[in-house]
Amino acid sequence: MDDMAGTRSPDAQLVLSGAQSQVRPKVIFAACVGTLIEFYDFTVYGYLAVAMGRLFFPSGDSAAATLSALAVFAIAFFVRPIGGLIFGHLGDRFGRRNVLSATILLMGVSTTAIGVLPTYAMIGIGATILVVVARMIQGAAAGGELGGALTFIAESVPPRKRAFLTSFTQFGSHGSAALGAIVVAIVTSSVTQAQLMSWAWRLPLLIALPMAAIGLVIRTKLADTPEFTTLREDGRVEKSPIRQTVREGRSVLFRIWGLITLQTMSGYFCITFLYIYFSQYLGFSARSAYWATVVEILIGISTLPLFGWLSDRWGRKPFLRAGAIGWLVLVYPMLALMGMGNYPLAIVCAVVLFTLNCAYAPSAFAVVTELLPTRFRYTGAALGINVPLALFGGSAPYASAWLIEHTGSSRSPAFMIGAAAILSLFTTTKIKETAGGALTG
Repeated sequence: MDDMAGTRSPDAQLVLSGAQSQVRPKVIFAACVGTLIEFYDFTVYGYLAVAMGRLFFPSGDSAAATLSALAVFAIAFFVRPIGGLIFGHLGDRFGRRNVLSATILLMGVSTTAIGVLPTYAMIGIGATILVVVARMIQGAAAGGELGGALTFIAESVPPRKRAFLTSFTQFGSHGSAALGAIVVAIVTSSVTQAQLMSWAWRLPLLIALPMAAIGLVIRTKLADTPEFTTLREDGRVEKSPIRQTVREGRSVLFRIWGLITLQTMSGYFCITFLYIYFSQYLGFSARSAYWATVVEILIGISTLPLFGWLSDRWGRKPFLRAGAIGWLVLVYPMLALMGMGNYPLAIVCAVVLFTLNCAYAPSAFAVVTELLPTRFRYTGAALGINVPLALFGGSAPYASAWLIEHTGSSRSPAFMIGAAAILSLFTTTKIKETAGGALTG
């Protein structure tokens, strides 16, 4: 990393240290509200996959319709790297705050658009095309969100609190999954199946607009980060952050991809696929599946600040190793126990798996910001996070369903996640310990 470190005068470092010494709760909240909306948008679509399949991808086979809806869920992830490149470039050129304001606005508008679309029964194939387009806009905007939020917090807080405070982005994103599950559960519990398929499916999607409006107002009132402000004042803003990311940060990107693949694959497996697993493969009711997901997520996210705090004290690598080993050892037996069909036992197993994800996340995402220099941190973080999300995160629910359908084994997704865990273990050996250090310019 030394070859990527920008030069910074002692006076500039002193100014930065002073600016970062005070943690402003408004900064943390402003960054996290966007990740909450980002993943609320994505997870609500996932929870409504069965209904969306019937409404926009009609088929005589309900499993095929669900797979089609999950494929569109995955499509939004494939455009995330493109959005990450665009918004990352803009964020490194013109500042973090303005770009994060744009991404939250786009996410709110595109999600609301899905909520007002006519269905296949109304306008035919046009409905399918429109939902795909809206999901692609959603994905592009989301591509600039998480990397930007992590960058914003990491550049605004003391080094010794970096994992703890950046963990709140995951608290927001995972918490939004619980919020999405609760909203969908309330809606589905309050209406008949006919009403759900007629109009009530729109309600969880329409909630995104006022959420985005609140986040937009908060973000536009913030100043930019001390790190970027110093960079701009020193005249060291990159003219081509994308080129510099590829030229200087290529090896770092590969390391980030190796770490984030496990995080994204296991996260979307737990948050999105396990709901489908409970309802479609274990035979529990949709309501039971929703509440199982809520319990799993709420217990898991309650541990995020703790694991972030511990990571700041004990280092990143111990938690990266422990999380990867935990997934490698436990995912198969947990799925086997779920397959017994005992509802309380299945919830316990889901909680165990998601807690593994939450133990790993604070260290993994802190490392993303610590391996990259300020000059192209936004671009590098956006690419580092969104490429694995595109290839392995958004596709994890579809791939898991496909594996079960084609192998006949409800435990087959364990091999997919186990491979990601092995990759993470290997990657961890290739990075240095970054906890507590100053960010490079």
